[in-house]
Amino acid sequence: MASLRAEMTVDNDLFALNRIFFTASRKRSRKGEPASGINWRMHIAMDVLEQSTFAEWMFDSNMKKNVTVTFYATDDEGGGETKLKEWTLEATNCFGLLELFVGDASFETTNLILKGKSLSNGNATLTIGSDAK
Repeated sequence: MASLRAEMTVDNDLFALNRIFFTASRKRSRKGEPASGINWRMHIAMDVLEQSTFAEWMFDSNMKKNVTVTFYATDDEGGGETKLKEWTLEATNCFGLLELFVGDASFETTNLILKGKSLSNGNATLTIGSDAK
């Protein structure tokens, strides 16, 4: 059985990710038809880091970064590692930052909520504003 992992690159720095939740949605009409452009966001959780640029990125509403999230599968039987897919987020804002600390469980994470102008996953690209109804 394959093991899975993901990593994020921001400003040429590489971060191992624990969890990723991506959502894309749009409003619908009473008939169930699309009634707005698509809105997306990505929630990311990783082990807490020493001082990094995430707080600065969150606090500065004008700061936009390009982000790459890459997913890998590793064959447990020595078959090597395969890139499954890669997501590219352009002109991305960090508009949510949660530092979670649970000392009695030796647990600490950094959680980010990201949203940007453009998102591509290799076979589709979404640019905010390009599909507005």
